[in-house]
Amino acid sequence: MTAGEEKLVSYLEVIIRRTQAAEIEWRQSSASTLSWVKTEGDSSYVTSLQRSGSPPNPLFKAAGMEPIGYSYLFQVSRRPSKDARFATIISLNSQEKPNLTPSLEKLYQLAESAVDLQAASVLKHLLKQNP
Repeated sequence: MTAGEEKLVSYLEVIIRRTQAAEIEWRQSSASTLSWVKTEGDSSYVTSLQRSGSPPNPLFKAAGMEPIGYSYLFQVSRRPSKDARFATIISLNSQEKPNLTPSLEKLYQLAESAVDLQAASVLKHLLKQNP
């Protein structure tokens, strides 16, 4: 692992801890993409984490083939003002940086769980009966 990758993993671990502490509010942007927005004055940052591929298939390994499994794309986009467009400022792909895969996988699982809990809360609210 390079020094740069070690630094990236350390920051991803902070995001993981903040996700576990419910300090980051993840939303589901699409079936396989989770995101959160941070606003600072007129600037906005959108962090997204996308999973693609399929779960590793043990049959591939048994046949002597490498299992494909999931890959992850972590991106941060910034909009410097309300009138400006978003521009991607960070893009980390687990296929290009496999050393990041464990951290990105863990973050995706935690963010997905947080989104599921939010969905459950909404459903519970919808199912409440009025007196």
